[in-house]
Amino acid sequence: RGIKPSFFFWIINSMYIFTPESAKELIEKYLSLQWCKDNLIIPISIESNPSSSNDIFWIAIANYSYLGTIASPIKERIKQNIPNIEIIFIEKSIEEIEEMLDKVSALNK
Repeated sequence: RGIKPSFFFWIINSMYIFTPESAKELIEKYLSLQWCKDNLIIPISIESNPSSSNDIFWIAIANYSYLGTIASPIKERIKQNIPNIEIIFIEKSIEEIEEMLDKVSALNK
């Protein structure tokens, strides 16, 4: 009965698109590649939000317990440039984030 957790997984994963190029652009604008590697975090994309006029900034983080420490400074930095953006943090494995960051790093070579 009810909605299965896999349904929510599908919704979350269908709402953003990761490309190394877009992640690189977001990293260079708001963070730094080294900081992302040190903190196992990666901005994934900015997507339009069909339910409001505010876009969504997707950020993946490996250690959700660390989110309480870093969420506020990240939000402040992003909202300086895009005040009305909605920021959503999603949890990814360390391996997934490292793989994504490796793809971004490969663009710099």
